[in-house]
Amino acid sequence: MKIIFNPFEKFSTNTQLIFGILISVAGCFLAYQFNAHYDGALDIHFADAVPLHIPFLEIVLDTACLGLALFVAAKTINPKTRSIDIFSTVLVARFPLYLIPPMNYNNRMYEETMAITEMAMRNQTNFAIPDMAFFLAFSALSLLLLVWFFVLLWNGYKVACNAKGTTAVLAFIGAIIIAEIISKILIIYTFPL
Repeated sequence: MKIIFNPFEKFSTNTQLIFGILISVAGCFLAYQFNAHYDGALDIHFADAVPLHIPFLEIVLDTACLGLALFVAAKTINPKTRSIDIFSTVLVARFPLYLIPPMNYNNRMYEETMAITEMAMRNQTNFAIPDMAFFLAFSALSLLLLVWFFVLLWNGYKVACNAKGTTAVLAFIGAIIIAEIISKILIIYTFPL
């Protein structure tokens, strides 16, 4: 069970890096196949259609923003922290996020989200029970995957910079917030969709 939540103590940095790159490439193809955008360091949204190059560019940008922000935070905790340790952590930790796009099979999540948004704009509350059940199941599973992402990210960060104490936690949280803001701004201005 430990390998699922903290593979960073068991596997070498090079193994993590190779695994992280491979799953990132797979994440690109999954996003393309299931019309998903990784439009922020912590975000995933569905669209009607997604060109193949967009998820690739989004993943590179998201990984760079999150890796750089965490690296700066880690350096404040431990000046001997290596950038490769932080970036391999980010690449591996993103694995749970790549499990979300298949939930948009046949664009179902996109269509459900659009229908719910449209109903909300018209102040309607007559949701079909099967649709609402599907949406709630998707939300619950997505939340679990997001928690898994944060657990992996924290455990990898902790190992990479030997993080301990409140300062390390606050630096970690601050880095994630900064990475999300910067990645969101860069993606909005780089890929206006």
